[in-house]
Amino acid sequence: MTRMVSREELSKRFVEVASEFAAALAARLCDGVERDEAPDLDRVLRREVLTLGDALLAETTAEMGRATLRDGESVACPRCRAPMRFKQHRPVVVRGGTTGRGVQVSAPYFVCRGCHIGTIPLRRELELDEDGFTPMLREMSVLAGTVEPYEEAASVLLEQLAGVSVSGSKIHTLCQKAGEVAAALAAEGALGKPRRLRPGEKLYVELDGGMLRIDGEWREAKVGICFPANDRVAVSKERRALAHRRVCATLGTREELGALVLSMVTPYLPTTPDGAPVIAGNVVVLADGSDWIANLVEEDLPGAVMILDWYHAAEHVAEAALALYPDDEKARERWSGRHLGLLRRGRLDVLFRRLAETELSLAPRSAAREAVAGLRKYLDKRRAHLVYAKARNEGLIIGSGAVESAIGHVLQQRMKRSGMRWKTPGALAMIGLRCAYRSSGGMRDLNQQLRRAAS
Repeated sequence: MTRMVSREELSKRFVEVASEFAAALAARLCDGVERDEAPDLDRVLRREVLTLGDALLAETTAEMGRATLRDGESVACPRCRAPMRFKQHRPVVVRGGTTGRGVQVSAPYFVCRGCHIGTIPLRRELELDEDGFTPMLREMSVLAGTVEPYEEAASVLLEQLAGVSVSGSKIHTLCQKAGEVAAALAAEGALGKPRRLRPGEKLYVELDGGMLRIDGEWREAKVGICFPANDRVAVSKERRALAHRRVCATLGTREELGALVLSMVTPYLPTTPDGAPVIAGNVVVLADGSDWIANLVEEDLPGAVMILDWYHAAEHVAEAALALYPDDEKARERWSGRHLGLLRRGRLDVLFRRLAETELSLAPRSAAREAVAGLRKYLDKRRAHLVYAKARNEGLIIGSGAVESAIGHVLQQRMKRSGMRWKTPGALAMIGLRCAYRSSGGMRDLNQQLRRAAS
């Protein structure tokens, strides 16, 4: 239903409300703010301006209701679509993003003679939920609950920082509903707006897994992140950041993550005449070398170049060096440097021969020998992914750091805090929200979908 409020009436009421507010505020400030209270002047002004926002919200929504009757606009029955008749005015509470405390307005109520049902069009026009929350307040609440635990989201992010009053339980309810929608969007590959790769550009995919406490037991969550090479930008001499990324995650199987990853990366890639994404030559996978990741790439991203994340390789080399030289830091650095140099230059035959020789030179069943043997077996199992020399020649990334922190940044920062426990429905909803939050433009896409569902 299209509605236009009266500019003249609304302007008149705005001037009256603002004038009354300004006069009352000036009196309070002049009478109540002493010199030692001056540092809190902006705090007082901010609180009062938010209150003014509530008053203006009340005037605007009330004028929308008055315009419905004044203009004689028909209201259609939501069930039979027949015209409804005005019966009476009823109170409606509107909770907006100014203070969240709610303002009460008088709104026209209509009934259908045939269906015997009633409706308040203003609630539908404003897309209010059952508690009178506007879309903006719902979006603020969901974002706060996605970033912090529900009670802290209510008391710190909204109340203390924004001056908005929402209960932790309401944030929980909103996040549960929004998280289910976010999970559905992720399954469709619809979180964040991708772009086609530029000629010669690579799409990087990073995969990781980590444990979360759900239903009284530890369960593995699997995460995938993708980003175009040109969207990894320098923010300082020592640090790079992702200007654009998409994220997906699941508590399910490797096959379930594979389907999510394929949906996530497909929009970036060129396609064959029959519409299949061209993965070979366009996708590079960075991972920690887990078997499930290798199987996922083989089945769902065939043709992708897979590289053992450099930081994981270096970490394993450092562990072996520590076992060899527990009390000699310089010796550890020399040993690690030599072997990482061979790894970086692609001299794998020399690397494995030296590891084998070192292993044989150590006492049987000693900690040092076990450590070197473990390093040799770890690298040998992943020999096909030790393509660092090829990567250097082609300008490929071998260790962006994102794979190292993917599970932490996407899920554990919010879901794995001291004493935190989850039930499966809540965990699945929060996983969906965290994927939306960590995907560039993901929360915008989620909010748009929620608005469409509410209209």
